[in-house]
Amino acid sequence: MKLSRSVVAVLILLAGGVAQSKAGILHGSDVIAADLLTINTSTGAGTSVGALGFVDVQGLAFDRNTNTLYGSTIQTDELLTINTSTGAATSVGLLGFGLVTALAFDPNTNTLYGFDNNTDTLLTINTSTGAGTSVGALGFGNVHGLTIPEPSTVMLAAMGLVGLAAFGWRRRKR
Repeated sequence: MKLSRSVVAVLILLAGGVAQSKAGILHGSDVIAADLLTINTSTGAGTSVGALGFVDVQGLAFDRNTNTLYGSTIQTDELLTINTSTGAATSVGLLGFGLVTALAFDPNTNTLYGFDNNTDTLLTINTSTGAGTSVGALGFGNVHGLTIPEPSTVMLAAMGLVGLAAFGWRRRKR
């Protein structure tokens, strides 16, 4: 039985986070071994970069503007910066929420977002202090991944919606 890349990556990561660097390198966290991984996008195979020094690193997000990999550990409720060459993580500070399982970085606004599964809350996170601030409740829980769409994706979706609206208007006019 051949497994898809995403299934293989999930099996390797053992419920950790995933983030892609500016150079296109896919990073993951192995929550059991507490290691930073690189993931081969062709095979799904993970290779250990090194020990994070923190356990239960659930969320990962990459700031392409500063080449910074962020992580969130649910064991100690901290925001981390992670050295992508060695895997070593450094605490930035306490998040102030108990179960931040997902992170995403918006390079257009330089905003780090997180999701707290204890309160089902979307957060913004101060990258200098680690402190999280509630944006609001999502209305559902158990979120383990966030992403920020690329501007080109948003533009493409908007153009598609405008095209559909114009087609519908033209068709209705006949």
